[in-house]
Amino acid sequence: MPSSYLPSTEELEPLITEINASYQQFLRGTSSSPSSDSSEEDDQGLREQAAALGKAARQLRALVADPDDWMIEACWSYLDVAALSSVIAMKIPSLIPVDGSATAETLAKETGGSPEVISYLETEANTAARADDGLLTGAYLTRNLAKRNFHVGPDNTTTAFCDAFNTRVPIYEYYGTVDAGRGERFSKGMVGYFEATEKSIETLFPFETLPAGSTIVDIGAATGANAIRLITLYPQLNCVVQDYGDIVSAAARAAKTLPKSVNDRIVWDGYDYYTPQTQMGAAIYLMSHILNGNTDEKVVKMFKNVVHGMKPRTSTLLILDWVDPPSFGEDRPRVFDSLDMHMIAQTNVHSRSLERWDKMLKQADERLVRYYTKVEDNGCAALAVRLE
Repeated sequence: MPSSYLPSTEELEPLITEINASYQQFLRGTSSSPSSDSSEEDDQGLREQAAALGKAARQLRALVADPDDWMIEACWSYLDVAALSSVIAMKIPSLIPVDGSATAETLAKETGGSPEVISYLETEANTAARADDGLLTGAYLTRNLAKRNFHVGPDNTTTAFCDAFNTRVPIYEYYGTVDAGRGERFSKGMVGYFEATEKSIETLFPFETLPAGSTIVDIGAATGANAIRLITLYPQLNCVVQDYGDIVSAAARAAKTLPKSVNDRIVWDGYDYYTPQTQMGAAIYLMSHILNGNTDEKVVKMFKNVVHGMKPRTSTLLILDWVDPPSFGEDRPRVFDSLDMHMIAQTNVHSRSLERWDKMLKQADERLVRYYTKVEDNGCAALAVRLE
């Protein structure tokens, strides 16, 4: 039978007051900053206000929700992802006009699916994302952890992903060497994910200060979205996009639609980042969210490979990744724990503290010095390192 649960009035009143204040501040921001005239700074301010409002609302929901109801909803939540996966498999997003709508009957005619099933999916899925990799892997996570008495596996060849896809090839190598089509979809999905969840890369580091003719080597870059964005914004820069050969080849084909003034400043380089760097003396060696899928030992090796190409006191190793905050409890963003569970399932690695990042850098080369650090509230960080 349902539990009888009453939240504390002492906890509820200040939280409701906080939500009201956050909401009023957000409304003032939206009314005074029309999107057509707003600057990047204005837009970021609105995003921060919306995030504060969302955080307070989630705390209120957690406080007033009956434990039984919360648990039941959590158990059913896998259906949201299943619905997303089905919507994508049926190519429904491509059938709905950007500024319009489509009935279940119309979509059924276009896809050959059942109107009833499509209606159920529409109820659950109100956005689009490629979800089958995480969904399938998540189904194997518990049994994978149970094999080691609920300890994380020793490396990225013994993950829940490996169990789900019946392989011993680590996930990112799998995308590059076993299933290039899946890897290409993953790369495109990550572009959309980071656009939606993180600040633009140019706000994380002062790229505008780089001298004319400087080269950015985007390591493990997949589609090269970061590097292409940067050289589009800063015409004085060039870039090298590095990843596995098949991935780079697909990205190069897709990039043919770019303006010639941009495309002429891109070099596409099939490269395995577990081997010594082949591009020597670049201004920036960018490693954006590629290290969190590797053990500390492999990250140290990857750093050593970058050092091979760096010019002392001139080249910068720029790491964009997650930095785990020291705090736990209600003020800790839930995204950290969600990301950690996801990354454990996919790679057997979880997020790292600043101290742990520094330790790995020193293990790679004692001369590596972190000279610039920017950590956002959501844990996304830019760490700039030189070879002294």
